[in-house]
Formats: sequence, structure tokens, C-alpha cells
Amino acid sequence: MKNNPFPIFTTPLPGAVVFDLDGTLIDSAPDLHAATNHGLAQIGRDGITLEQCRSMIGHGLRKLIELGLDATGGPVEEPALERLVAAAFAHYAGHLTDNSKIYDGVVPVLEALAAAKVPMAVCTNKPVGFSRRILDDLNLTRYFDAIVGGDSFPVCKPDAAHLLGTLEPLGIAAADAIMVGDSATDVGAARNAGAPVVLVSYGYTQIPAAELKADAVVDNFLELPQAFSALK
Repeated sequence: MKNNPFPIFTTPLPGAVVFDLDGTLIDSAPDLHAATNHGLAQIGRDGITLEQCRSMIGHGLRKLIELGLDATGGPVEEPALERLVAAAFAHYAGHLTDNSKIYDGVVPVLEALAAAKVPMAVCTNKPVGFSRRILDDLNLTRYFDAIVGGDSFPVCKPDAAHLLGTLEPLGIAAADAIMVGDSATDVGAARNAGAPVVLVSYGYTQIPAAELKADAVVDNFLELPQAFSALK
């Protein structure tokens, strides 16, 4: 643990903080929603609502398409599925941050952790190329010592290896880090790796965050210092 020069956090500080991306740091649902419906339109489906989309995010765009198919008439044969997924990915690649935004409180907390010299990382199931571009577009890349996507390793969250692989270049053990996310996927990764986990209540999850048995749940990023203190 380190001494903390910034008043927003109390000592001792975590060895590192690992953040999920979608639904935790940024509200990316509008752009993912547009990409999903673009894919579904390839076979004449009406599409899903934005609220439906929010509950389906967390396992990658391909899974989002599959869930969108289930919600709009059922699955399709593999060749059609591949065509839909390709169309959705192509659309998303050109519209990553058209309507995505940083959640309130995120930047002040990242600034405070950076001032306290706490290593930070992003561990997301989104492809790492997309993740880096989004973080660049939103001017968030500078805060993170590692950015790891769903295609960075052979496995992804909730597998422990995804979180452990994210922490490896930071040189921090999982027990000394904190995972901050929004869904069961993040809780699973943290539990499997042996890390404490804090969830935000406003993210993308079918099961309310309060029911996912995280170590703490916050309604706003500015509540993270208090949540971190309660974990010690």
C-alpha cells in the first residue's frame, strides 16, 4: 500500500485498480445499439430497443447480435449469422464514439488515482482495437498502464486468466487490486482471480448490481473512495 497525496482517497490505497469499460467508464450503449440494429436489418428484422440493448451488453458484439436475434424472431443459420456479425462490426468500426460518453464522476476519480500514483488498467470483453480507439477518442487512454480486450488472451471475463493477465504487466497480485465493473461477468472474473470487486449500479446487466454479491455497489463514480475504504 502507498501513502495518498490526494484528499479524495484515504490510505491505504489499493495496489492497482482494474476497470471494465462499457457500462462502467462509458455509456457506449447508443453506438452498440446502432451497430446491432444495422446487423439485424440485413435480414429485415425490426431491431431491438436501446433499453433491451443495455441489458444485453457485456459479452461482445457477436453475442449482442445473437441476443438481438433471439429477441426479434429467433436465431438464424450460421452463414446468415456471420453476415450479420460482419455487418455490425463494420458499422461499429466507423461509429465507435458517435454517441458514447464518459459517465459522471469518472474523470475526477481517474485524476485522483493518477495523482496518487495508483496503477490503473482496463479489462473489457470488447476487442482491444476498438477499446483503444474509444479511449483515445474520449481522451482517457493517458490514465491506464494496461488496456486489455476480449481478444487479448485465449479467454475473457469471467475467466480469471483475463484479469490476471491484465494485472501481470502492472506487477500487482489480484488480492492487492480492485476490480470495478457493472455486471456478473466482472464479479465472476474478480472472484475467480481472488480480487475484491466493486460494481456501479447504473451499468449494463440483466440482474441488478445489488444482487450480484459484489463487495460494494456505488451509484456514482465519486462514491468509489468511500467504497474502497470500506474494503480494507
